[in-house]
Amino acid sequence: MTANSQAMQDDKLLYQHNNVTISENNGIRLGCYYFPSGTSKMIPWDSIASVELRDLKWYHRKTWGNSLMTLDLWFHYDRMSRECKQLKAIIVHMKAGGTSPALTVRPEQADELFHLIQRHVAKIKQ
Repeated sequence: MTANSQAMQDDKLLYQHNNVTISENNGIRLGCYYFPSGTSKMIPWDSIASVELRDLKWYHRKTWGNSLMTLDLWFHYDRMSRECKQLKAIIVHMKAGGTSPALTVRPEQADELFHLIQRHVAKIKQ
């Protein structure tokens, strides 16, 4: 086992559902992020400028990647976006700029998860 994988195992898990994992020290891991390889994207806490919570209209939804209506966002693969009638997204604005990763979440989980991420980003900025 490498030192990096051991550090990830020792990290406290804050949230995990489908292809989204959020941990205390390492940040946000989006599984099946890159198309077409399906590899993950790791977003360290210190690379996040801000987060935003948005309602997703039917024309914003994308199972993977971006759409003509959301060229500034990139969605990780999530079959939930096809199964749910209502869906929200947590948009992660990166310090480096560019396309923002978007996490799709169910409305009943959205506020709690958004505030969890927001608290960790604020803690890093202090």
